[in-house]
Amino acid sequence: MSDIASIAADEKTIISTLYYTATALFCYDYILTFGSEVQFMWRSKLSIAAIVFYVVRYAALFNTLFTILETLQGPTVTNLR
Repeated sequence: MSDIASIAADEKTIISTLYYTATALFCYDYILTFGSEVQFMWRSKLSIAAIVFYVVRYAALFNTLFTILETLQGPTVTNLR
């Protein structure tokens, strides 16, 4: 492998590792805080603050889930080039 190809492969490995680490930390945080969310947010009246909380929390969750599904799907047409 040439030096440039080796550096690119190492960079891709580092980026993938950091991505999976961030995903694992997000999932871990979600699991840890779910009980508090049920206790304090689900049982309270719907307010602007609650709506903002739900939008931010679940947008990040769905983004993470869709990205995990995309990486588990395997190579796509754009990845084969």
